[in-house]
Amino acid sequence: DGALEGLVRVLRDGKARHIGFVCRGNDGAEVRQLIDMGVFHMINVPYTLLNPTAGMTQPEGLSVDRDFGDVITYARSRGVGCAVYSPLAGGFLTGHRIGGGERHPLSELRETGASVVEKNLHRARALGFLDQPGKHTLAQAAYRFILMHPGVNTVLGGFSDLMQLEELVPAACDGPLGVEEMSRIDAVWREKF
Repeated sequence: DGALEGLVRVLRDGKARHIGFVCRGNDGAEVRQLIDMGVFHMINVPYTLLNPTAGMTQPEGLSVDRDFGDVITYARSRGVGCAVYSPLAGGFLTGHRIGGGERHPLSELRETGASVVEKNLHRARALGFLDQPGKHTLAQAAYRFILMHPGVNTVLGGFSDLMQLEELVPAACDGPLGVEEMSRIDAVWREKF
């Protein structure tokens, strides 16, 4: 008569074909335990250039508020899909934001504390080299980074307007970021903020 039994009943009764859950960070052991039950078909998790720990071991030197414990890789090894949410880290990974603009008014990000905002902005600005006119925008690079991970099945865009959709959809076909770009990203992760 708990939540899990209720979800199993939903599956058994044919009201859903698949069930999943959201990962919130600092819960890697619990996520693995749920995946190992063999009931869940997908996880929702943020995986971004600002905090890539959902899809890899925390890079040396990278300070994050929440470590997601490489749950995407683990889920993939168990046949569980992954949908990435908040791919632009609440709007930080956009040319508009690193250029000094405010977050989009429809953004659901709840910025908690000036120090967190400043750290995210500083790191996002350090990734500004990814904004390469004629090649890709910072936001497109953020999507390409996410889609490089073989355990990612889809990205939940959270688009706030049509221009964002038109900018980001083509990134799905642009392939992975290059070795040099990834090397520079790794250097940013290793910086102390």
